[in-house]
Amino acid sequence: IFFLENNSSKLIRNINSETNLFSFGVIGNTIDIISQFIIISAFCIFLIIFNSYSIFVIFFIFLLGFIVVKLNYNKFKKWGEIRQLHTGMLIKKLNEIFGNIKEIIIHQKTNLFIKHAKHHLQETANSTAKRDIFLASSAPAVEFLSVLVFFIFFIFLLFFTKTEYSEILIIFGVFGFASLKLL
Repeated sequence: IFFLENNSSKLIRNINSETNLFSFGVIGNTIDIISQFIIISAFCIFLIIFNSYSIFVIFFIFLLGFIVVKLNYNKFKKWGEIRQLHTGMLIKKLNEIFGNIKEIIIHQKTNLFIKHAKHHLQETANSTAKRDIFLASSAPAVEFLSVLVFFIFFIFLLFFTKTEYSEILIIFGVFGFASLKLL
């Protein structure tokens, strides 16, 4: 009954591509996030202990990250749903082609099936390309804003506090090391 109620192309898609995407996209990223969280937490605690003004930079960086995630969540969700839908439809068309190859050739319907398969393949590629282009183009903007926050913090420490140059150098050394570690 299960196989009669569920489209075989969706089942094949889920077994073939979605499990792979889940293992690399969710499990791998979860492990990466946990390790990054431990590193970030350690650096944040060290910086707050060393210089209490660092809490403002940490707050602004986390706020910036939260805003970026909130603004982009719906876009990524939509592109993922489009990719998933058209991948399933592509597999369905390919199953139809392979299951009825004799009839398709005899009735000369190959162009019709190729046209439908190309459409779903193009939509899948478009949603993946949009996601990749957006990720590649948004990274420099986030990096620029992060550098701007660090620069403002540097100016603040230099002119508005009694922090010595050696302490400022240590603080930015730790920030630099944390940035390199997180890349």
